[in-house]
Amino acid sequence: MNKKASISLVSVIMPTLNSEKTIRLSLESTRKQSYDQNLIEILVIDGGSTDKTREIAREYNCRILENPIKILKLAKGWLKKNRVILVDVPNANSINRLVGVKMGLLERKTDLHENDIRIGHRRVYTLNKLIWDAKKAGLRIRKTGGIFFKPLSNKQIEENWDKQMIKGFYKLGKDFPELDAEIYIICSQ
Repeated sequence: MNKKASISLVSVIMPTLNSEKTIRLSLESTRKQSYDQNLIEILVIDGGSTDKTREIAREYNCRILENPIKILKLAKGWLKKNRVILVDVPNANSINRLVGVKMGLLERKTDLHENDIRIGHRRVYTLNKLIWDAKKAGLRIRKTGGIFFKPLSNKQIEENWDKQMIKGFYKLGKDFPELDAEIYIICSQ
């Protein structure tokens, strides 16, 4: 088999939000890969940065998508017949997020907390908004659901819960998907 024939385009997808302090290092690392740079496409999915994130991304010839519907449309194009895509996002209606609003840690349930940003979250959704964006992108919703009934922060869970308790709350999440930490949709063309 011809080695060149098996090489294919690689899409590196980078969600960003005010990432000017970190994006350059990520982009340099990607551009230093030994893989043929003509076959690497960097997609920066920006959540509305107000700093120099997009300007830096342009320096590295990135394709910048500022709208989540655009990335969903792009993902739809990758789907083959009879295949599905799973979209998993933080849930604005999760118990821990609603408690965070009541405690004054978040102003609105759709706001990102510094811990969200640290672990890579760039957007928080309600299930209705996620479904709306997917339909707007032309995707067909096959199934919706949630993962993990999470009443506390990750740190509190790590410090105080054992494996059995964590498993119990994962199981409980199946009964209350609308209140889980993460929500998902499974979509097709």
